[in-house]
This record gives sequence, C-alpha cells and structure tokens, in this order.
Amino acid sequence: MAGFKGRAENSIDAKGRVAVPASMRRYLRPEARETFVVTQGMDQCIVLYPYDVWEDEIEPRINALDPFNREEALLSRRVLMWTDEVTLDSQGRVTLPRDLMELVGLEPGEKARMLGVTNRIEVWAPSAYAAYLNGSAHSVAELAEKHLSRRAATPAADPSDAPAALTADAS
Repeated sequence: MAGFKGRAENSIDAKGRVAVPASMRRYLRPEARETFVVTQGMDQCIVLYPYDVWEDEIEPRINALDPFNREEALLSRRVLMWTDEVTLDSQGRVTLPRDLMELVGLEPGEKARMLGVTNRIEVWAPSAYAAYLNGSAHSVAELAEKHLSRRAATPAADPSDAPAALTADAS
C-alpha cells in the first residue's frame, strides 16, 4: 500500500469534526473499514491510524510492552488512555475527541493542519506545528543525510564478518 503523504488545512466544526482530505482517504484499504484509531502523537498532535494499521502494526507493539516495567507500563497507559475509534461520516469527516483536542491545542472553529506521514495522518494546531518546526535543530538535508543516505542505510562492512575463505592469506 502506498502511504499517506501531503498536507492540508481544514476547519474543525463546532462538533469537533474535520474533513480528511480526499487525497489521503484514497489510501485507506478496505480492511480499515473507513475507521481510524485516534490517539495522542509523539509531539503535540493527534494521530489517526487506519484501523488495520493499528491492529496489525501498532497494537502488537503496545501489547508487547512489559506491564511490570514501570516505563513500559506508563507508556502503554499514556497511549491507550487517549485512544478511541472514529469512523468517516458520509462527508469524509472524523470527529476528534474533545479532551484530545484540548490536549494538543485544537479548538472548534479553527483550522487543523493535516499531514500524511506514511502509515498515519497527524492533526496539528497550525501554531503548534509552526513552533515545532521552529524548534527543530536539524534541517531536512541534515536529517536525510543521517537517516536516508545510502551510507546510513547500509552499515559499513566489517572485515571480521567476512567468511574465512575471503580473509585467508592467499600465499
């Protein structure tokens, strides 16, 4: 499946509904049943995971956390306490939970910036997203070089990993 990409700004109505851009909705698989799992993002945003992505990729990782490890138990609670399921209505909108909107600074009647980020859609208050970008210490070029370049993607060959036949003295 091709992933979500692009950006849009849509208004949040008085009921907390926001339209998911058609350009992003088209990447929903039938397995998602037009449903997203909505939760708090890593940064000051709301994250919409298609239901099938949540079920197949995210939930198993949360279930693998150790409930007897304080940090892992806290992470599980913090993610799941904000989690809910929302379904697209006939106009392609989802209703964002009020408490989650308050947590990230989104208000009914204001705009929401929506970003397609491969397997999820992030929903930001425009001012929070601008602050996030301004606070970022790295340029896209620096991050791409570090994480996407061929050098970063392919670990340097370690001579000690070569088969003995390749490293044996040929004399």
